Amino acid sequence: MAKTRRLLEDFFVQCFLSGLKDAIKNQVVMFQLKTLVQVVGLALLQESILGAKIKEAKALIRKMFSYVTSTTKSKQSSIGKIPPIKRISTAKMQLGRDKKLCYYCDEKHEQGHKYK
Repeated sequence: MAKTRRLLEDFFVQCFLSGLKDAIKNQVVMFQLKTLVQVVGLALLQESILGAKIKEAKALIRKMFSYVTSTTKSKQSSIGKIPPIKRISTAKMQLGRDKKLCYYCDEKHEQGHKYK
């Protein structure tokens, strides 16, 4: 820093600010600080605040994801089994329709019927 004594402190402040992330830079510039020590101190404080907010947001996202995953699994288990695909001839299909039988378990098919 011996060769830089002739440069104004404002130059160093501007150099430091130019290297900051925008989210931190905006918070520091807002205070219009004049010394490099003040600017660096505030930048460090803003960096720690931003880090805490990011950590909090990630925890919230994980919590929301685990809730969505658990509700999806419970809905899938409550739906029940999906019947296997059963290939039947058109004649047998028509016979089942005439007798109002279930295609899967050959029992009478009524509203709310569940195959066995």
